[in-house]
Amino acid sequence: ARPEFRPAEGYRIFNTWMGDPSKMVQLQAFLDTVEEDGLLENTRITGEYLLSGLEELQENRPDTFSRARGVGTYCAVDLPTQETRDRLVTSLRGRGVECAGCGDVTLRLRPALIFRPRHAAEFLDILEHAARQL
Repeated sequence: ARPEFRPAEGYRIFNTWMGDPSKMVQLQAFLDTVEEDGLLENTRITGEYLLSGLEELQENRPDTFSRARGVGTYCAVDLPTQETRDRLVTSLRGRGVECAGCGDVTLRLRPALIFRPRHAAEFLDILEHAARQL
């Protein structure tokens, strides 16, 4: 930045959307894209599909999956032990799925806003195959 635009002292608070006026322009572009592309509605629809699939898996495999839960596409399901969860995360990553463990036994999913029902269907298929090999 040019010297005349530099503050006399450093910013006391900083996060993604603060620090300089250009961040507000970036935020508005982000919000416009979310609205124009219907991404919130997409996460609602995809999240319902994903959670329904996780619930079906826990019904079919109660020895492996429990406590399926989620809001939008942010979903989670528990496994019986941390070791089982960690083996599943490793197996899923080896199959190209980006996921993580959370807490002691939870598999956590936080996909991008562009994650669609077809991606959720592919994930659920991969999850089911990986779980069979635990």
